[in-house]
Order: sequence, then C-alpha cells, then structure tokens
Amino acid sequence: MNFYSWDNHSTLKRKTGGGKARLDVSYFLKKKGYKSLKYYNSQNVYLKILFLIINFILFPFLIKSGSVLFVQYPHNVGQRNILKFYKNIKNIKTIFLVHDLESIRSKSDKKIEALDLKFSDYIISLNAVLTSYIQNELNIKNKKIVNLDLWDYYVSEKPSSIINIDLTEDTEKYKCNVLIAGNLDKNKVGYLNQLEEISDVRFYLMGDNLDKEIKLKENIKYLGAFNSDTRVNYFGGDILGLVWDGESIGTCSGNYGEYLKKNLPHKTSFYISNMIPVVIWNDAALSRYLKEVHIGLGIDSLCDLSNIAKISGYFDSEILFTEKEKLKNGYYLSKALSDLDMLK
Repeated sequence: MNFYSWDNHSTLKRKTGGGKARLDVSYFLKKKGYKSLKYYNSQNVYLKILFLIINFILFPFLIKSGSVLFVQYPHNVGQRNILKFYKNIKNIKTIFLVHDLESIRSKSDKKIEALDLKFSDYIISLNAVLTSYIQNELNIKNKKIVNLDLWDYYVSEKPSSIINIDLTEDTEKYKCNVLIAGNLDKNKVGYLNQLEEISDVRFYLMGDNLDKEIKLKENIKYLGAFNSDTRVNYFGGDILGLVWDGESIGTCSGNYGEYLKKNLPHKTSFYISNMIPVVIWNDAALSRYLKEVHIGLGIDSLCDLSNIAKISGYFDSEILFTEKEKLKNGYYLSKALSDLDMLK
C-alpha cells in the first residue's frame, strides 16, 4: 500500500504557528515513509486558477490507485473538488487531520465542514472535546476517530534566532514570570491592556501584531516578533508559558475564549519544546491533559498568578524534558496513526 501526504505548498510556507504545525506534520509523515504529493497554490487570482487546473489534471497521474492520502484540514476549494471527483475513481482511502473548524469560532455554516469530513475514511481530531463536536454537531458518526492530544514540534539544531530572557532583574518585585507568545492581535488577546493590574507578576510578550496603542507598564516587556523555530533561553529564575485568549484577565471570554474549550493551541508545544512549563485556563480542553502529565497548571483567572509561590512545586522537570523529546520526534502523530489501526 502506498501512503501520500497532500502538502498545500502555500500553507506550508507560512511562518505562523499554524504553518509550523502543518510543516511539522509533513516532516514527520515523510520520516514515516509518506510520499509528498504537492498541491500548488497562490494568492494571485490568475495563478490560483492556473494551479487549480494543473493540480486537477495531474492528480490522477501522481497517486496510485488504492493508496492512502493524508489530508490536513481545512484544505482549500481545489483540494475539495479533486477529492470529490477522484476519491472513488482512484479508490483512495483518506486520513483527515483536523487543525481547525471555523464553525466553532465564527458560527459559520457547519454543512460545508460536515460535507468535507464525509470524504474522510479516518479522522485525527485534536482532543476528546473536538471529537464530540465532530460526531454530535457535524453528525460524523461512522468514522474511526482518534485524538492527537498535543502538537509535535520539530526543533532544528540551528534555530533561526535565539531569544535570551534574563530573570535576575528586580526579582524582589515579582512573584511570578510569565511568557506570552504568539499572535498578539488585540482581538485575540484583548486582555493585554489589563496586565498592569497584576503588578506583582512580570510578563514577557513575544509575537506579531502587538497593538501600538498599548502602553507597556513596568511589569510588561515586549521581546519582539519571532519565527516558530526560535529558541528561548531563560536564566536566573523560573518562567511559565501562558495559554490564554479573550478580552479579560478574569476569564477567557469572547469567541477566542470559547474556542479554547475545544482546540489545541500550538503555542503549548512551543513552550514545552523550550522547557517552559505551561499555565492555562482551567476550562480549556487541554488543561486536564497538561495537569495529568504534570507539565501544566490550570487557573481560573490571571490574578491567580500572584498566588503561585514556587513554580517548581507544580511541575516535574524530568517529565517536561521527556515530553519535549516526544514532540521533537513526532510521538503524538505516530501514536495517533497507530491508534487508527488502518489494517482492521
């Protein structure tokens, strides 16, 4: 049996967390012997149409009949139409890895996602909560579904950049150090404006789209934008990696906050890959898993950070290192594929 990874060329080039997740999936699939089947795309309208035609014509010649095709979902319109036309003709079995479901965050039409997922034979969901949503809200009942649990995270021996965080300054002022990495857009992390209220906690910000109108108070430092393969070195103390979205420091509110109840934030794996234990909203889908393996701490409000007297008491550094190595070697994707047991 032949195995293919359907790699969307345009999404793999993105330097965001989402692009990194897709790139790493393709990397680990290649190590497992999957052949890369390129889908070329462009932001240019005319090139997009041209690539659509080329991809459609070439697809049946690039994949053998009876093969298994790994699809990273959401895919695009071109991939959707190719699957509709060729799946039965070429007798292809498909594995869908669900990165995101827009209907959760924006309440968009569920019918399109339900129709797309019906072209899957196997589904890798992010976690048990999302699996329940797929089965009950999208009415996908007769599919073998397994859970990923954590994003794997390939770490290059030569990262594009290294950020050093010196925690030795003003240690008497702060009870806790917290890193906030990722997209800093005010619509996603509107709570940044309120961090000054937690004056006994020091926050470090890393990422794009920081609102220029935000005034960085004494307890907030902006470290700049970064690529997803950036290495973080911290010294002189302990630090937590924060997973928190929404408009308030009191709880994760708004659409982004609600989305945390079902999704699997990629920044979590960025933290773990840098040996940074995670602090996350208690109601997030990932919270229970992180606490079970002793690499994460759940809180109800960011104000709870002031009560964390000693970070080391909540985490096991040996387990954190073990998880880091798992992510580096593609453990979670390999386990999910094994759990699918496609030979049955």
